[in-house]
Amino acid sequence: MMSRIDSLVTRLVAGEVDALLITCQVQFRYLLEVARRVELGSALLDALREQVVVAAMGPTCHAILQLHGVPVDVLPDQPKMGPLVRSLMLHLEHVRAPAAGSAAQPVFH
Repeated sequence: MMSRIDSLVTRLVAGEVDALLITCQVQFRYLLEVARRVELGSALLDALREQVVVAAMGPTCHAILQLHGVPVDVLPDQPKMGPLVRSLMLHLEHVRAPAAGSAAQPVFH
């Protein structure tokens, strides 16, 4: 039976997850460790770079993602859960409904 974290890695790589919130660097390191254990480390990083909207709680999370070449699409002004979720919601609304003729751009709050 596949664990929930294994399932998350598989779903991220398969393009079944739209967004990922990283709330601490240990969380990201563990996710990457699990992906590497099942030989999906590179595929996970590629998915996070190209397919998944990535939200980081604060500067420490942002730094670990940058270290692995993962762009951060959402970074709230305050490193707290409420502002992180709100910023992600605003970003997803913006990405899904861009103004006519304009490309969606990342939203930082």
